[in-house]
Amino acid sequence: MTPASGVTDLYVLGSAALKGVNVTAVYHDLDAEMGGADLGREFDAAVSTVIVDKLKAEFIFADYMADTFKTDTKKYWLAFSWSY
Repeated sequence: MTPASGVTDLYVLGSAALKGVNVTAVYHDLDAEMGGADLGREFDAAVSTVIVDKLKAEFIFADYMADTFKTDTKKYWLAFSWSY
């Protein structure tokens, strides 16, 4: 959900691959586009790998640390995808 004041997202992203495992991490600093209020920060991370031919598993984590917009929220999920 985007606040009425808009969002400016300053972020840093890093990723690496090692022995078939891909790791991605992103840190966001979120400010209001109008007025410049500090909305919060968010850290996201994902780890993925191919389990068997064409089947990929991914674990994802997101942690939003609120300042002036909404409330602190942590989410975890596991996803599977099949390519053909």
